[in-house]
Amino acid sequence: PPPLNAVSILLASAGTLMFGFVLGPEAPLIILGTTIGALIVRRSDTTTVQMAMLVGGVASIGAVFGNPFVTAFMILEFIALGAIPRILMLPLFVALGAGYLTQVGIGSWNGFGLHPLTVPDMPTYSAIDIADLGAAIVVGLVAAIVAVLGRLLAERVDSVNTKHRIAMPFAAALAITGLVAIAVLVFDLDPSMILFSGQGDAMSTLINESAIGVVIAIVALKAVGYAISLGGGMRGGPIFPATFLGVGVGVLFALVFTGVPVSPLATAGIAAAATAMIRLPFTSAMLALLLIGGAGMEVAPFAIIGSVVGFAVRQRVDVYTEKRSSLVKNSSN
Repeated sequence: PPPLNAVSILLASAGTLMFGFVLGPEAPLIILGTTIGALIVRRSDTTTVQMAMLVGGVASIGAVFGNPFVTAFMILEFIALGAIPRILMLPLFVALGAGYLTQVGIGSWNGFGLHPLTVPDMPTYSAIDIADLGAAIVVGLVAAIVAVLGRLLAERVDSVNTKHRIAMPFAAALAITGLVAIAVLVFDLDPSMILFSGQGDAMSTLINESAIGVVIAIVALKAVGYAISLGGGMRGGPIFPATFLGVGVGVLFALVFTGVPVSPLATAGIAAAATAMIRLPFTSAMLALLLIGGAGMEVAPFAIIGSVVGFAVRQRVDVYTEKRSSLVKNSSN
């Protein structure tokens, strides 16, 4: 985008993040990185500018995950899909390494600091049980459906937003305020469980929740707030709220199926919800493993199960949506 557009987008993003709308930081940072890339080579030809924007965007999103290899998986998936030219694989990998050095530092310089995404105090999981694998499939299915429903609701909200650009953000703010009021007054929840993207401490608090009704309320209110934020004119990333919803579904089933540990179910839920939202199963599985990896590497198969189930659900929904759009178009003609 032109630099002036980037300034306005970043201001809107800062407001979105600070005031608690249910979106993450990854999309604003991509805008920042792509703009810097464009400014550095602004006198070059169009292709060079586009490539510099891509490199800058990748370096920026690497700072979000706190681990360059999650973003590397994302790059490889985009290359496999044909969305990124393969010739850029090494320059983008170098950009990730450079971005990581700015976080950890070099020599006497300590860098800007890491923002680890690992959920603290996860219960250890060291022995895989076949019942846990079966439960993970169910969790993945439900988490993917929740994420897809949130996405579809966001599209409905966005269709209203396109007709009422000025009024919609105010209406969205009021609606989310109402959701928080329900959470606080009815369920005695901390507002941060509904607001913000739901990383780190919020996930840890959710995992330690023991009341089934409260978990259902958190997931439902968070999903609606997510959809309103995503479609209501706010500016932020869609990945982390989806992972929070996946954790919520995992916690819910761990409470329902007593005896099934929460760590593998949360892993499957994260991978399924993220995949259903962004259609990148390998990246989503790696992200789930990064978030819940403190429980032990035995959760890795659950990340794979969740991402596969999430991709299948999203694929099915996309086929159905495409067929429905074709029928509507043909009937109108």
